[in-house]
Amino acid sequence: MSTRNTLANSTAPLAPTSAKGSVAETILATLGTEAVKANEAQRTAGALLARGILGWLAAQSDERRAEIFIAIEAKMSQADCRKIAIHSLRPQIDPARVEAQRSKVAEALNRQRTEKQQSAENAKRQRDEAKRLRQQQKEDAKRAQFEALRAELGYDRFPADRGSTDSSDAE
Repeated sequence: MSTRNTLANSTAPLAPTSAKGSVAETILATLGTEAVKANEAQRTAGALLARGILGWLAAQSDERRAEIFIAIEAKMSQADCRKIAIHSLRPQIDPARVEAQRSKVAEALNRQRTEKQQSAENAKRQRDEAKRLRQQQKEDAKRAQFEALRAELGYDRFPADRGSTDSSDAE
């Protein structure tokens, strides 16, 4: 009697493994390397962009730089504003101007939220109205079928209209 070489009685490894480990580990290592490269590329691009913006900002007039910093600070927290207030390119800015811009930004955001909410409400009303109209059309179609069947069967009039055998009609 011969024994078959089956997977159950085999002691050999199923797949060759590399010195580094499993295929999954190799894939994860490759993906990790790609992620590190992409992150480094983003950091480099950010640094170059910052350098270019700072060069451009330095070439602007004080008033233009003030407008730029006001626009930036209007969207930042108070703590972040205090941190960039010491930047060498930031001119002296009246805090009231920043607060006025911050109020404008908040009003614009509120207006956008309100418009979005109104748009959603209008869309819901339109969907509800379309649903109601479809339901009404279905009911009208059923009613028309019913009326057609009534007419076909001769029940299109009330019994009194069909000629009753009442003695008052015979006279």
